[in-house]
Amino acid sequence: MKFATSVALPMCLAASNSFFVKEKDVVAGMDENCPTVKHYTAEFHQNHVCDRAAQNAAKKTLGRGATQAKLHNAGTDGVPSEHTTFCPQTVNPLTNPEATIGFDTVWLVENTATTPVVISYMIEQTDGTFKEVSALDAKISPPHHDPKAILQPNEWKSIQTYEGHVFHVREIMPDGSMGQVLMQHRVGLVPVTNKYGHELDCDPSEADPEPLVEVAPGQLNRDPNFAREAPQEMRPCNTLDVGFRNEVGCPINAYYTGMYQLKGVAKPRGEKRFMGANATEVSDGHTPKSCHEVFKFHLGLKEKTNNFMFDWNSKTKYEGTYVGHNFVFRYAKDERIVVDSIAMHPTQVIDCPGLKNQVNAASVASGEAIMAGVVQQDYDVSLVLPHQQHLLDMQHSNATQPSLNNTSFALLELPSPSQRRRALASAADGAARTLGTSAHSL
Repeated sequence: MKFATSVALPMCLAASNSFFVKEKDVVAGMDENCPTVKHYTAEFHQNHVCDRAAQNAAKKTLGRGATQAKLHNAGTDGVPSEHTTFCPQTVNPLTNPEATIGFDTVWLVENTATTPVVISYMIEQTDGTFKEVSALDAKISPPHHDPKAILQPNEWKSIQTYEGHVFHVREIMPDGSMGQVLMQHRVGLVPVTNKYGHELDCDPSEADPEPLVEVAPGQLNRDPNFAREAPQEMRPCNTLDVGFRNEVGCPINAYYTGMYQLKGVAKPRGEKRFMGANATEVSDGHTPKSCHEVFKFHLGLKEKTNNFMFDWNSKTKYEGTYVGHNFVFRYAKDERIVVDSIAMHPTQVIDCPGLKNQVNAASVASGEAIMAGVVQQDYDVSLVLPHQQHLLDMQHSNATQPSLNNTSFALLELPSPSQRRRALASAADGAARTLGTSAHSL
């Protein structure tokens, strides 16, 4: 698990070696009786799927410093949360007229449907209408004319994008034409919630002190047990830069658990359950920390701080992560209480038999229209920069995107639906919430 950003730290933090901690120090500080945190390199991040040097170089051109400055002034509350709609009967815009475009990130999408699909988005024209274009090349329309935007069954693709952008995934019909919208996906911040319904005792006005230790007379540094991991150069392919946002209403601590998930052990207080190797019965809803948990970051309650990326009391934190990684979020006031758990996975397209989309002619925010800047899986730098510059110019000139009233999805008048029966994908009410890999950052 690595955290990396091209944004310079304030002098007080940059000069302090205690703000970051090295991975070897984290491992050395673990209980010697605990097994090693298990992690692996999923296919999406292995060296053969990208040119690592080109991909890392391209990331440095995306203006993260300007984005951080914009969000510092506007706040992060305007950046939308990640959202995915499967098999929509009504195709509604997932944009918000007041939305703020956030940081760049990677969206991993995997086609688990039985038919080919095409990934697209809508781009605004000079006359105010919208055109549907390839998610891999905004110059190609209709999008299914771009072979790189098509995913065959069991194929996946990485797309460089920005928080707040919306994609459509449509089926390819047997005659090669585009069919229904099988999925809509909005890239955004990952909300951390009180998933297990605990009755938490906290007051928004209550102090959330940063844990400090005295390292010399009059000199205080952050407790190394609560330090961030040091940034990494030359990150693996398709590193997921995920922004987490505190929506619990209480300060919480995030722990990385490798490839281990908490399953069925974090339930509301008062429910009897069995926990541990010896099946010990407990009834207070408390979940002791696992040997596999390593502190990663703290989520406070403040939207605007001196440096929302690093300040202890900031409600938003970003983490570089990978498919297969898991996070556990604990109530900071009583860390025996788990409020949420999140697992990293690609966003999976599913079959939607019998689907017949209806088009919602509601107004569409132009945030959906400026989704240029996505790049191909091989991260050809010659293709990245021209597309990225258009988006960077627009997002840096406006903190929020203006709305376009009464603009309909004219190009989403879709052909007849396929005859397959819709396969409903229901997520089990388990302890680990699985999220698409957009988000789920720096």
